[in-house]
Amino acid sequence: MKQSTPDEFLKSVYLGDRACKAIGIDCWQKELYIEVNQISRIRRPDGVWNFYSDEDIVNGRVVFTGVESISLTPSGPLPNDAINGIDVQRASSQVGDAAWIFLVSINSVSEDGTNTEVVLRIIGVDVHLEDPLREGAKIRD
Repeated sequence: MKQSTPDEFLKSVYLGDRACKAIGIDCWQKELYIEVNQISRIRRPDGVWNFYSDEDIVNGRVVFTGVESISLTPSGPLPNDAINGIDVQRASSQVGDAAWIFLVSINSVSEDGTNTEVVLRIIGVDVHLEDPLREGAKIRD
């Protein structure tokens, strides 16, 4: 069976009302991960999550691979709260070998309660999930 494209795969990942716990970068492996308090999967043909929890990953990671560049807008606030969504676009040929632009919207809440939307822009090749209970397994189905 043909592997889904990153945009197709991410349609099966539910991150609504979930929080960004950490962001990590492995420069030598060209990987960036976002650690999420809980990741759910969407398995219904109509694309609705409907509280499906059989495949939930607690403290899981969304891992972007083949990363060529990243940026945070605005610079300054740390993304530390709700993940609003991930928008995926095919990259132009001008960005090198990377095929996709991932725009991850994450809220940043300061100590005084001020909320700022931070957009993490990642140019990379692919994305998968990782479960801390299944070390080394790249979840891509």
